[in-house]
Amino acid sequence: MQGLKIRQKGTVKDLEKQTDLILLQTDYDIEALKDLYGKNKKYLEEFVYFFVKEKDGQYIKVYGVTTIPYTFLSYYEIEPPC
Repeated sequence: MQGLKIRQKGTVKDLEKQTDLILLQTDYDIEALKDLYGKNKKYLEEFVYFFVKEKDGQYIKVYGVTTIPYTFLSYYEIEPPC
């Protein structure tokens, strides 16, 4: 994989409507998620929080936020790790 597909989607307020998302906010959880991307981890350095959707122990949706997730700020959809 050459890089990651990352695109701006909306605001954090839009994510609040999705009740099946988990907010990753501890350093341990965030680093563990980034490690799943292997060599593509470098593309995630700007993100400090993640919202994820899990299914059968795998992340099927990953959204990144570049600062404290205030409702008016943008979020980015990130291609799930392989």
